[in-house]
Amino acid sequence: AVDAGIDADAPFSGVAVLSASSCNLAELSLSRAAHGALVALDLCGNQLVSPLRLSCVCTGAGLWLRELILAGNRLTRVPSEVLEITPRLLRLDLSFNPIETLHEGCFPDTLKDITREVILERCALGSLVAEDGQCALARLTQLRAINIAGNMINDAGQLSKHICKASFPQLQSLDLRSNPGGLLDEAVTVSDTFLERGEIVSQRGRQKGD
Repeated sequence: AVDAGIDADAPFSGVAVLSASSCNLAELSLSRAAHGALVALDLCGNQLVSPLRLSCVCTGAGLWLRELILAGNRLTRVPSEVLEITPRLLRLDLSFNPIETLHEGCFPDTLKDITREVILERCALGSLVAEDGQCALARLTQLRAINIAGNMINDAGQLSKHICKASFPQLQSLDLRSNPGGLLDEAVTVSDTFLERGEIVSQRGRQKGD
């Protein structure tokens, strides 16, 4: 049933990794057993919607999750209500959800120096800019990998302005595949943001000397 849920109580005591993918879940209840033990939670391919109904009973320290996979659900926005109680989250996967907009403050300050990877692949995103004109990922200053492949982002100038080494000094991977565009000038603009030296692109004709 769509209203199905899991009560992660005594039977899951001490479990570090919980996978409940493709279970037709609409909500999840995490109680005492989840606090301090559960470090990875996979809920991909369910029926989870916004606002995400993930209730828990835990102390003020929140959940100790390091990895949260919510890919392939029906979320229409970043689940800030859950991120607020997962201050140790390193990896967040929201791919294949109909998230068209990233709202201001969707990533809480508690994740500022923690989160290392965010995956927003094929979410129908048109922009990374929130209502305040800033990049919605800006608070996550320690990101090492950003995946926004397969969206509708086509403004290379916007990307080079908001996703740069100054804002994300630890960034090692930026996946832009399958977004609109394809213009050489835009590719050079984005590449120039991250490459400190060396030739980006060169053109050579059929004739010798071209």
